[in-house]
Amino acid sequence: MKPWVKITLGVLLSVLIIVFIIVWDTIIKDRIDSVEVVIVRPGVVIEKHEQITNDKIMVEKRNRSTLVEGVVFGKEINDVVGYEAKQQLYGNSIISKRSIEFVSFSPNAQEGESIRPIPNEWIYASPSTLRRKDKIDFYLFAPNLIDDRKSVMQYQGLSPEQQAKLEKLNDELEKENQEYEKERNEIATDKDVEVKEEETILEDVNKSMEKVDQLTEAAATTIKGEKIKGSHQDAVRKRVMENLGLTDAEWTSLTENGDIPVLVDIPIIYVKDGSGNEILNGENSSEENRLNSTGLVTDLEVILNEDEYRLIKKYMEKGYKLYITYN
Repeated sequence: MKPWVKITLGVLLSVLIIVFIIVWDTIIKDRIDSVEVVIVRPGVVIEKHEQITNDKIMVEKRNRSTLVEGVVFGKEINDVVGYEAKQQLYGNSIISKRSIEFVSFSPNAQEGESIRPIPNEWIYASPSTLRRKDKIDFYLFAPNLIDDRKSVMQYQGLSPEQQAKLEKLNDELEKENQEYEKERNEIATDKDVEVKEEETILEDVNKSMEKVDQLTEAAATTIKGEKIKGSHQDAVRKRVMENLGLTDAEWTSLTENGDIPVLVDIPIIYVKDGSGNEILNGENSSEENRLNSTGLVTDLEVILNEDEYRLIKKYMEKGYKLYITYN
């Protein structure tokens, strides 16, 4: 092969390699390793809680290595239009589903909904990790009933004199119980009525408690299910009562004993500290891992309709408090 041919072939090969690299980097690579995603239009800033509209977003191809978790793909652009941004979104940034609020948290005036504060004195316990737009369940809790129960622990550490008085009182109580039992048997004999033994009474009580436990366990799997026409709380009640065969009295008993929630899926509008500032996730925390916060929860504002509010208010006036959970 002549020298000039070798030189020409070498130069052509070098040129082809350079052209291939340029074409690969600018055209082929992007087509193979890229995907269409939804981004914020250049020069546009979508503020927190601002509605997302078509004029603020667009579809653009981006390399797969630059995609964020929960990315909104190009074919899903219409699925995000009309919803609010959870955080500030800057121009050219890829939009993630995690940065969009897909649930409406505005009260529906036509259904009698309003933003209502939950006074701190109404709350028995609530998670310190509550945040705005969580959905919570309300359980009833009756601390006054628990305070009336004597605890064995409170008698520890008594002086000998106090212990002697306590034993004397216990003896007197035992004597009264024996006299009561004697009178009960005499009355039963006169009236020809069978008196149940203590073991039988305890057995009946245990059976009743077992039924409550079974109903509570079954209720846990039926609280939330398929949608039913009507208000959400009515749907929950109807579903639970039908699935468990409960009467109105049994439903009331389970809710008042705190075995099932009295209200479910109540949206939180604001979670604030004692200074009126909204509580947010603190440093090194995220929506999924709420390790710390910017303050202590002291005030809750939720969406309740008139019936829900009156129901809660009725129980609060009876001395109940709210045990709050979320998931």
